[in-house]
Amino acid sequence: MNEAGWTDYSVGTGWLTHDSVSCLGQWENELLIGTLDGGVNRLLVNGVDAISGASAYDTIWTGLISARVQCILVDSHGVKWFGTPKGISLHEGDNSGAGWTDLTTAVGLVSNDVSAIAEDPSGDIWIGTEQGLSVYMNGTIVNYATGTPVENRRINAIHVHTPGIGWLGCMGGLYQLDRSGTGDNWDEIPMFGGSNIHAIYQDHMEDLWIGSDEGLVLYREGGLVFENDLEVFKGLQITSIVPLQENWVGVTTLGGVFVIEKPI
Repeated sequence: MNEAGWTDYSVGTGWLTHDSVSCLGQWENELLIGTLDGGVNRLLVNGVDAISGASAYDTIWTGLISARVQCILVDSHGVKWFGTPKGISLHEGDNSGAGWTDLTTAVGLVSNDVSAIAEDPSGDIWIGTEQGLSVYMNGTIVNYATGTPVENRRINAIHVHTPGIGWLGCMGGLYQLDRSGTGDNWDEIPMFGGSNIHAIYQDHMEDLWIGSDEGLVLYREGGLVFENDLEVFKGLQITSIVPLQENWVGVTTLGGVFVIEKPI
């Protein structure tokens, strides 16, 4: 830890198997660090000195289906979901060599190329792929692809704030799917038509923070509260939006991290 409170974890320091970090998750005392082509590294949150005991998940010595990890979810039951271009690897427990299960097109996924995973408050798992959406419910998979607005669209981000109602950030638009009733209702947000959405976060006021190729916007009831061009983020793609304090969010990009206060 240096004077500014930062610690460098990279290939150069010996802590990471690959420097291209794609996603993060937390399981118990472990920070799960997903990389592009280096599998998943595990860092002990409390007790960095014990990191040697938290070996990486990799295809070589575990059941991880691919070393290219594009998204991570740790669900409410503690199951770890790793989305890759070859499907999803599920892992239960602390034994990196056991407890693995794969979800692929062979068991019903709409596509193996998984780019986003989220859990809704009822426990259903929403899975975004390059060809549409799959929802995993107690071992059953329901697909939303052919004949829907997300047919053949890559879903980069999913946020589910209410049971059965989810926001889908896609290559080419922003959609809401309401599957809480007897039917499935789709709503496209016209002002984002043609936009490539990469990150979504819905705050405690139900306002949407949306990161796209154009920058960051705050969307509320049909209008924009504010917007920042991508130039604010040095022209680099926004990769995630995470809550910090009540009116603050952290925005990660391909070039670093920004902290932004919400306008009242």
